[in-house]
Amino acid sequence: MNKIIEKLYTIIPHYCHALEVETAEELASIVENAIENFVREGFSNEDIKDFITTLSIYALDDEFEDEVYDVNLNELVEELL
Repeated sequence: MNKIIEKLYTIIPHYCHALEVETAEELASIVENAIENFVREGFSNEDIKDFITTLSIYALDDEFEDEVYDVNLNELVEELL
């Protein structure tokens, strides 16, 4: 199991590996902040990439649904790491 998820399960026993966002910009901002925190906590790039790219993403606003689902998390993570 991913080390980040293992840590989260110790803090949040009913953790759900998903994000609900309004826009692609919000998704990118959350991913950027998460990566910064995970790097600061000493997680490996591999664990960070695995954690982020396996998230289930849900668009909350139908108006921005296509742009949210068009975000390539692999590319975003590679760019930010």
